[in-house]
Amino acid sequence: MILPRTGTSPGNQEQHSQTGRAKMTSMGYAAIYAKTGTGYSAHVPDLPGCVATGRTLAVTRRRMREAVAPHLKGMREDGVRIPRPTTLAEQVEVGDAA
Repeated sequence: MILPRTGTSPGNQEQHSQTGRAKMTSMGYAAIYAKTGTGYSAHVPDLPGCVATGRTLAVTRRRMREAVAPHLKGMREDGVRIPRPTTLAEQVEVGDAA
């Protein structure tokens, strides 16, 4: 499963006003989701320490989306440079794996 937004590559996407100034910047980070014995876990490889867990995939996805903004805010407050998204995730389909 490719996790960055469809049709985009990692990196900044800026919206420009008619004056040409950027008014909003968004970034798309890849999140990795894994099934665990009690539900799901997730992490963002480009943001070490940004993790989420949940009993269902839907809950874990919601918590992951909710975790990124405060994680970035904490990095800014600590004077840590915000990394550009570089990780891509893709599901690789295989035939008979045996």
